[in-house]
Amino acid sequence: MGLVDAASVIESLEAFEPRYLPWLDRRDTLALLKDGALPRPNSEAWKYTDPVPFFDPQDDVSDRRDTTTIPATPSHTVGFESDTVRELVTTYINQAVDQRRYPLAAISYLKIDCGVVIHVKPGDKTESIELGELDGQFQRVLVIVEAEARLELIETTTGSNRIVECFVAPGAKLRHRRLQPPGTGVDYNLVAINIAENGSYSLSQYSTGARLRRNDISVNILGTGAEAELTGAWQLNEALHLDNQISVNHMFAGGTSRQHFRGNVNDRAKSIFNGRIYIAPNAQQTNATLTNRNLVVSSEAEVYTKPELEIYANDVVCSHGATIGQLDTDALFYFQSRGIGEADARAILIKGFLNEVVSHADGRTLLGIET
Repeated sequence: MGLVDAASVIESLEAFEPRYLPWLDRRDTLALLKDGALPRPNSEAWKYTDPVPFFDPQDDVSDRRDTTTIPATPSHTVGFESDTVRELVTTYINQAVDQRRYPLAAISYLKIDCGVVIHVKPGDKTESIELGELDGQFQRVLVIVEAEARLELIETTTGSNRIVECFVAPGAKLRHRRLQPPGTGVDYNLVAINIAENGSYSLSQYSTGARLRRNDISVNILGTGAEAELTGAWQLNEALHLDNQISVNHMFAGGTSRQHFRGNVNDRAKSIFNGRIYIAPNAQQTNATLTNRNLVVSSEAEVYTKPELEIYANDVVCSHGATIGQLDTDALFYFQSRGIGEADARAILIKGFLNEVVSHADGRTLLGIET
């Protein structure tokens, strides 16, 4: 791994003059980065992913246009530059993101060059919204689902720096599906969610790799009865790289969270998974589980997985587990003994393994496990 030249990074950020949303107050964010929040190579959070490429000066966006390409979606999806959402932006932006823990999100805030607000009003039963390509390198998305409202968000990430903040109000439900096609560049994503009392958030993330792809996911349980269900699957080959870092933070009593992720890694690809459950001292009667299972089908592939529990309450139910293994040779022999070739037998077993957490047709298509 290389070294992050913190002085050069800070110097470039201080010299940067934002042309997009100049009315945003960025001073605290810059001060935080100057205080030493930049990623440290070989630190626990960056042990297997080199942070240096994420600071490529070619990513400087000072010459970009002050515009945003907004997908053709319902009227409650608008760009940050609209005067009608300025109050929403200033109220919500960075409220779900811990910028010290996620310094790449802090840099994104300083260099933001496009943004979208998805605002679902109280009681609105919106069926679905699709969010795809946006015209910008440093993208910010705010998803605000008001009390008792419903939303399904189908998002395709496009190989950039994208920060998605979701706010689930009391009694609201947000279903979030993320599709990550293969890429050849450096791709950073953060999804940060605040869930209020009796709110519900579910994530289904289907991923392939890129030259470097990093997914940070941070979920904050902030009320009694709040629920989070996170599932995902990935299929990696060639020399692609995928790093998933997930943290579910139970900050209030009576919350529930479920995490279940599975991956298949082939060729010279590398997969990293770190799942964390944090339970605050006052978060009694929490129920939380975490499971990560991985298949390695090549001697050159690399898989690193680590579940974490950090518990400061004594009336909780928690469990975690992680496995790394190969295809069952007995199962392969069984298929072959019935006339199925080895390649087809492997494909069937891998498909069955991933289908445990893949519940959407577009996810199966992306991962190449169509039924």
